[in-house]
Amino acid sequence: MIKNYTDSILKQFDKQIKVEIVYNKDLKKCPSYWNKRLFVETRDFSAYDWKIIKTDSYLSKKDYYQRIINNSDDFFKKQKELINQLKFMYNSVMEHKKRITQINGKMYYDLP
Repeated sequence: MIKNYTDSILKQFDKQIKVEIVYNKDLKKCPSYWNKRLFVETRDFSAYDWKIIKTDSYLSKKDYYQRIINNSDDFFKKQKELINQLKFMYNSVMEHKKRITQINGKMYYDLP
């Protein structure tokens, strides 16, 4: 059931990427590409994982991007900042994943 739901979401991302690639000409300039990567990397995350990632610095930077997006009338500027925001979120997730170690099939956070 969950696998079918996940597959359905991934297909929606792929469909949206096909639409976006027409005017972006580059996969990495498509917001849906970054949304898909973020979804794939975080689908097994718990609330605990997100609590660790969402530091004051993280939230401040994410809000910074969101303010630019909300206050701009230029579609391409909004898209560029959305991509920057999604890349930032993706990179934060990947940094968190580097600090996770797997012991006996369970995930433990490896605090520095």
